[in-house]
Amino acid sequence: MKRRAFKCWCLSGSLIFASCSFEVTPEPSLTNVQEEVITYFKEVALGFEFGNDPKVTRKWMNNIRVFVGGNPDPVLLQELELVVQDLNMLISQSQIEIQIVSDSSKSNFYYFMGSEEQMRRIAPEWDHLLDNNWGLVQIMHNSDQITEGLAYVNTNKPTLVKRRHLLREEFTQGLGLGNDSQKYTDSIFQSSYRDGCTTQFSEIDKALVQLLYDPRIVVGLNEASVNDILRRIIPEYI
Repeated sequence: MKRRAFKCWCLSGSLIFASCSFEVTPEPSLTNVQEEVITYFKEVALGFEFGNDPKVTRKWMNNIRVFVGGNPDPVLLQELELVVQDLNMLISQSQIEIQIVSDSSKSNFYYFMGSEEQMRRIAPEWDHLLDNNWGLVQIMHNSDQITEGLAYVNTNKPTLVKRRHLLREEFTQGLGLGNDSQKYTDSIFQSSYRDGCTTQFSEIDKALVQLLYDPRIVVGLNEASVNDILRRIIPEYI
């Protein structure tokens, strides 16, 4: 009986694995105050109180030139100058500037101070809003970049303190922080105000303006997108 010889060949091969290692930068741990500012930013800065525009970031990219119309008293004119001064400091990183001009043809933001009857003639489309609002603002935008603004403060009905509050609130909302809120009684965006209402920016108000006009916050960001950027940059502010 013949034996068959079998040869078993073992072929050994070596498998080569190439790997790339990436350093993952951990997301910074934020303080409670920083988290609160981010939450408030998303509430106030995304969208506007009236209208159905998408809830995204909007802001000015060019100088804001304000013309005052109507019959403002000297106190409100002085107040507007203080508001402009405060805001110019807060948006300085954006390289744009707010200016008060005396020629309406050179303005892109018209601030009317007068009665609701006068305002109805200027903006008849506001008729349904003027009965219940002593202050209003409307912005026009192109691809979410604000290009024009129209604001109003009733100079007949509110007390002087409320007029000062409304002047600051409406103008600041015209910068792209368009929503009221029930939070923070000392905030300029507080929707329920009394005679003791604030006429100054709170610390959280200042943070919102600074963050919106940080160059890294671009126009058209939705909630998820702006949240990611805010979490990276907020430690520089707070």
